[in-house]
Amino acid sequence: CSVGAYECIHYSFFSPADFDMINLPEDAAERQAIKILNPINEDLSLMRTTLVPQMLAAVERNQKKGNMAGRLFEVGNKFIAKSLPLTEYPDERETLAITVFGDNEDFYTLKGMAEKVAETLFVNFTYEVANNKPFLHPYQSAVIKCDGEEIGYMGKVAYEVAEKYNLRTGAYVLE
Repeated sequence: CSVGAYECIHYSFFSPADFDMINLPEDAAERQAIKILNPINEDLSLMRTTLVPQMLAAVERNQKKGNMAGRLFEVGNKFIAKSLPLTEYPDERETLAITVFGDNEDFYTLKGMAEKVAETLFVNFTYEVANNKPFLHPYQSAVIKCDGEEIGYMGKVAYEVAEKYNLRTGAYVLE
């Protein structure tokens, strides 16, 4: 909030179609999602393994309503199964997702927000070039590390993903 972001809250469920929306390959770890036995509908039939699709959908909804720029964040759980079908409780990881969008927002806006998080937590982040996320632009993405351990990623949303979400301005996402 101290850097001008507004909080979002989304369901912990999402659609199998969300994986295709962000171009995840069939063998991606994120596709190992827990299926809900009796879902409300197909769009809410999986426990989320990433917050990215819902954050991009929030950008899309904002832009449809005329909000062409903004900063949004969510702190929510993602659910990582140790094996499927479930034999034990999944790993519930509290996760921060941030998205910025609009003509005056860029990769460095997002990096500055990551640095604010690090400062608040009294840790240091390092960044390395990354292009292993198919929903991020290959030349505008980075892995976020803390004490040498990879803890997240950030970058510009790839053009083909932005088209799928009908984004009218550039968008950047961090998880």
